[in-house]
Amino acid sequence: MKLDNKKIYEIYRANEHLNYKDKANICNEYFGTDYDESTFRKRYVSYKDGLHSNFTVDDDLELLARKELDIETKRKKVILQRQLINKTTREYALKDLIEDVIKDIDFPEYDYIPIQNEVKLYTKQPIQQGEWWLLSHADLHYDGNFDLKEHFNRLYNIIIERNLPELYIFGLGDETEGLLRVSAAMDSKLGAVEQMREYAVHYLHFLQKLSQKMILHIYQVQSSNHTQTRILQTGRNEMQQEDLLQFLTAVLSVGLENNPNVDLYFDDELFVNINGFNFYLEHGHNMRKASSYIEKKMADRRIDIDYFYFGHIHHYLNEVLHARKNYDTDYTAVPSCKPTITNYEKNLMLSSNPAVLLEKFGKNGRIITEKIILR
Repeated sequence: MKLDNKKIYEIYRANEHLNYKDKANICNEYFGTDYDESTFRKRYVSYKDGLHSNFTVDDDLELLARKELDIETKRKKVILQRQLINKTTREYALKDLIEDVIKDIDFPEYDYIPIQNEVKLYTKQPIQQGEWWLLSHADLHYDGNFDLKEHFNRLYNIIIERNLPELYIFGLGDETEGLLRVSAAMDSKLGAVEQMREYAVHYLHFLQKLSQKMILHIYQVQSSNHTQTRILQTGRNEMQQEDLLQFLTAVLSVGLENNPNVDLYFDDELFVNINGFNFYLEHGHNMRKASSYIEKKMADRRIDIDYFYFGHIHHYLNEVLHARKNYDTDYTAVPSCKPTITNYEKNLMLSSNPAVLLEKFGKNGRIITEKIILR
């Protein structure tokens, strides 16, 4: 016979003068079972507590379940609150760090006069209607072992020689060497934060100077593998939000906010429409096989990508993928612009000369690509 808590309670109350073992013997005889006395005693106590609480057994179990659910809900709430507190703490810490560094930055003073598109600034480079220029750079891996000022002066002179009234700029990550590898960290002259501080100041000065000659539209990715801080002995990509590129974009935002000749856009990955074409930018450290990766990116986000730009592999590459039915996607790997050659390129037979891409686009897409060697 199935055990009945109410009957057990009645047997116990009717035989209060007996000990628990004798009461259990009576219950076993009644139900035709052979249980230990604790089995019946627990059921008796639970039923008795339920009666004293003015609840039935089912009500008591439901109350218990509700309490457990409430406890679990509160536990998850505490975990979420903890995560939010940690996130806020990190954000405030980064904000304080940025504010302290910005105080020490000697921002150059310029006479900010808005440049109008219709004003013809140059005569050497005729720009046809619908044409525009794009500069892409990636993987500088600054570690303090080369002259940033010299690097940006060289880049500035190259651009100025083209005499352009307007320029789009893609910054594709790994601007600094960071702490990704112990060997690289030991070879670096500067720590990860100092690397990014130096880079941010020089890049800002470069953009300010360039903006006095042309209108700039700057697109900066905010996530790459070498710029991750790798705190608490975490591995690659474990804490992708702990990225010093956020420091760079904060410095650029402050330094360029009053410059009418500059537009600045930044995110971990950027999907933007430029003159009728859809561009997708990222560093590329999360990508394995380009064709399947880009196809999945388009499917997941329900977007069409005309031009996909990334860095990371230190090598110039351009291919066209038939990514969707009746739709092609052009993807470009931007080479490293680091002025010092490393064994990485040599061992993998990759582009070893530092370079940036300067490209001309028109109403029908890309017209020409220049891989400009930085010597």
